[in-house]
Amino acid sequence: MTTREPEVRAKEIYRGVSGVPEPFEIAFACKVADCEVAEKKIHRRFNAYRSNKAREFFIIPVEIAKKVIISVCQEVNKMFGYYTDELIVIENQITDSLEDCADDPPEVVMLSINSIVSSPLKTSLLSDEQKARVEIIAEIFANIFRDTSDAWIMDFSRDHNPETEIYIWEHIAMAFLKIEQVKFLSEEQKKEAFGILLMRSMTSASKVLEQFKLKTFSRKAAKEILREYKLDPRPLVVRQLA
Repeated sequence: MTTREPEVRAKEIYRGVSGVPEPFEIAFACKVADCEVAEKKIHRRFNAYRSNKAREFFIIPVEIAKKVIISVCQEVNKMFGYYTDELIVIENQITDSLEDCADDPPEVVMLSINSIVSSPLKTSLLSDEQKARVEIIAEIFANIFRDTSDAWIMDFSRDHNPETEIYIWEHIAMAFLKIEQVKFLSEEQKKEAFGILLMRSMTSASKVLEQFKLKTFSRKAAKEILREYKLDPRPLVVRQLA
C-alpha cells in the first residue's frame, strides 16, 4: 500500500528488502479511500496463500488477485462514501491466469458405499469473509470445475463446520498453485494433480501413492506434489443408509 505513486513505493521496497533478486514489477494498482483498511481486508482473504507466514508475499494468480483487490477496494470505497470513475490506475499485461474450465470433472474414486446422506443446503451460514475466501478457491479451480462461485458457496453451506472445510480447501489450493509451472500443465495433469491433493487431505502420502492410479505423473512427480500439502489428513466421515 502507498499514499504516493505506486512506482516510487515499489522501488523503495525493492531497495529495502533483502533476498529479492529482481525489482518489483507492478501488475495492478487501485485507488481506494483508505489503503490501510483495504490492505488488511486483502491480507485476510489471501492469508492461506502466504509463501511465508511472516512475510507479505503470496502465491496467487495475478488475475485472481486483481478480482479480489477490485472487490475489496469497491467495498472500502462504498464504506467511506468515496466514488471514483478511475478505480484502476495501473494495469499492466502480466498474465498467469488459469485456463478455461475443463469439460469433464476429475475422475477420482475415494470410497465405495451404497449411499451418502448429504446435509441440506444452508446447514451453516457463511460470513462475508468466508464467502470471499470460497470465491478465491473457486477461481483457482475454475479450470477443473465448471461450478460458479455461488454454487461453491452453497456447497460449503452444507458443512456443519464450514471454516474447517474452507481451511482444508485453501491448503489444497495452495499446494496446487505451488506445483512448478502449474499454468503449463495439461487439463488431464491438472485434474490428476487435484485428485492427488484431494486424497492427500484425507489420508497419508504413503497411502495416496499406494492407492492412487497415476496416469500422467511419475511416482517421483506425485511425491513432489504431495510434499506441498502441509496439513495432517482429515478422514472423510460418511453416514451410510441402512
